[in-house]
Amino acid sequence: SRPFGYWHIGSGIDQKTKELLSPNLERCARMAWVRPMLEADPSAVRTWIQRDPDRVKVALPDFSFLVVLKERPDRVFLKTAYPAKRATKRASWLREYEGAEKR
Repeated sequence: SRPFGYWHIGSGIDQKTKELLSPNLERCARMAWVRPMLEADPSAVRTWIQRDPDRVKVALPDFSFLVVLKERPDRVFLKTAYPAKRATKRASWLREYEGAEKR
């Protein structure tokens, strides 16, 4: 089976049951955004470190889409990626970015 993060990118998760939802075409279309964001010039994205639990987060400048990576000493894994549908989520990511160690 595919890793959880892969399926989370394309479907999302039910906040109450924590179960994966059915694939969502809008989310699936955004899978193609992950690599360009990771390869982008650092000035074109917002990147920060979340020390616990060793996550690196990469967002579009308007915080409308976020890629989450898991750092290990010898490699980095794609954990998930997802859009911020609500302004409150974008504002939350902005606050987190402002208070975190930048990359």
